[in-house]
Amino acid sequence: MMDLMGNAPYDFVMSHTEYDLERLTTFVHRTFNGQDFASFIQGLQHIYKNHNGLEAAFSKNCNTNDGTTLNLQNNISEFKKVFFEIPHQNRTQKHISDPMNGSAAKRINMMLRWFCRQDNKGLI
Repeated sequence: MMDLMGNAPYDFVMSHTEYDLERLTTFVHRTFNGQDFASFIQGLQHIYKNHNGLEAAFSKNCNTNDGTTLNLQNNISEFKKVFFEIPHQNRTQKHISDPMNGSAAKRINMMLRWFCRQDNKGLI
């Protein structure tokens, strides 16, 4: 994946062309194929351009008016809705779990924990 994105994933997401997406069609990893890859690139670009980035997409409505924190399950479910607001193949939706449909969303929860690590090894 990194090679296909020129080892600059954010730049690729933000400035890809249709030709760049066509080059992804040969990618396959287990059940994730090139069409899924292209949809993820487009979904991420949509989030960065229209929803102020991943942090904003995941943290939207995190706090209630009384200061209590909402359940993260709702935020993950809302993230999935935002991610797939753009045209995509239905098969691609299986790659993002939805806790509101009974999934534990283990991979997304692990990713979120990694994003906010306090030991300077996470992304944020």
